[in-house]
Amino acid sequence: MKENRLFEILDARVLKEGREEEIINVADLTRRCLNLNGKKRPTMREVASELAGIKALNGASIMQQKREDVNYIDGDISRSP
Repeated sequence: MKENRLFEILDARVLKEGREEEIINVADLTRRCLNLNGKKRPTMREVASELAGIKALNGASIMQQKREDVNYIDGDISRSP
C-alpha cells in the first residue's frame, strides 16, 4: 500500500467482483490488523464494525445502481438493457 501497488498484487477475482473503494477500505483495515504493536491494532469488535460498515456501503451502492438502471417511461417502469 505504501508503494501504491495494491491493485497489482490482488487476485483477479477480487478486482472483478469488488469495488475500488471497498477494496481499499478492506486493505487499510487489514494493514491496521497486522500492526506489530498490539495496542495499535483494532479490536475484533472494531474489525467487525468496520466490515459491517463496508458491507452496508456496498449494499447501498448496489441499491443506488439499481435505482439508476430503472427508467420511468409514460408512468411505466422498465429496466435498462
